[in-house]
Amino acid sequence: MQSNWKVGALLSMCLLTAFAGAQVTMSAMPPPNIGFIDVSLTGGTALTLFDDDTTVITTTVGNALFPAGPVLVSNNGVAIAGATTGGVSFVNSSLASMPYGNVAVPLTGTGYCFPFWDDLQPIDGAEGTTVWWQELAGVLYILWKNEGHFGSVAGQVVTFEIQVFSNPSSCGPNIQYLYSDTVFGGTQASSDNGMSATIGYVGSGPLNTGNVQWSLNVAAVAAGSCLSVLNASAGFVASSPFGAGSLQLQYGNSVCTAPYSSYLLAATLNAGTWPNGWLYGVDIPFSELMHLISVGAPFVGTGGAFNIVVTGGLPPVTLYAVVLGFDAMGVLAGHSNALTYTIP
Repeated sequence: MQSNWKVGALLSMCLLTAFAGAQVTMSAMPPPNIGFIDVSLTGGTALTLFDDDTTVITTTVGNALFPAGPVLVSNNGVAIAGATTGGVSFVNSSLASMPYGNVAVPLTGTGYCFPFWDDLQPIDGAEGTTVWWQELAGVLYILWKNEGHFGSVAGQVVTFEIQVFSNPSSCGPNIQYLYSDTVFGGTQASSDNGMSATIGYVGSGPLNTGNVQWSLNVAAVAAGSCLSVLNASAGFVASSPFGAGSLQLQYGNSVCTAPYSSYLLAATLNAGTWPNGWLYGVDIPFSELMHLISVGAPFVGTGGAFNIVVTGGLPPVTLYAVVLGFDAMGVLAGHSNALTYTIP
């Protein structure tokens, strides 16, 4: 038995122009997997959403960043995996504290997509034909088509969609936001291109710092652009190659992102007790953990890679482990979600 993880949600930009593949944050940026698809013309299902409304769909398509199951869809340009109730405020804000401690969105989500969080409003009479969704060939599409801004004016509309991929390729996007039209124009030109919107992605869970804000009230998404939410593959594997009571933990840099300058490994035999605990399961205060790891490997190291082998003597128990990565200044730059592995 072995367990793998993927870590490091990165938001990157890819233009549907000759600039596809441009690099930001030192990561390779993929072009659109598919391109914009108008699912209102391919058999998609229309959702009836009035001003500031939400509704719930259920999808069989999902991945690590946006799990399958219920999805709360907001007319205000937000989709939340795992949430079944609640509203999304018409007042957009920074994603820095999302979702915890922020009442602008439900706190029960497992993945939050903000392709265009703004005070959006369907054109009067079009409330049943503005937001659409469909599953096609392992892709979940949610489309906001001809969506107005509050005080909506006919002809002053934008169109955008999210695409969630059930089988992301190695280093490829888990989610993409595609923008067919981002210009309201006319009396609402001050909101063009995301000028009054929040755009980004938020993960969820006590160990998930996957908040990535692309923009906040900045004209950052021109018509024809694409944003990719990446879940970079990394090598964190638990196995028992030496039989019962053995454990091998291996960690290696992701080929998709720049390596960390240093790492810290923490593990516990008690799920949810982070930051208490260490490799052999002794549940201890965080300060004592800091003392123990100060002695060096295998709890800390440089270069972002380690290999720990215990050939026997461990009990049949479930291990929970996390790797924290730090940049050259010693600032936390990312981490795994908790690896769960049952030692035989």
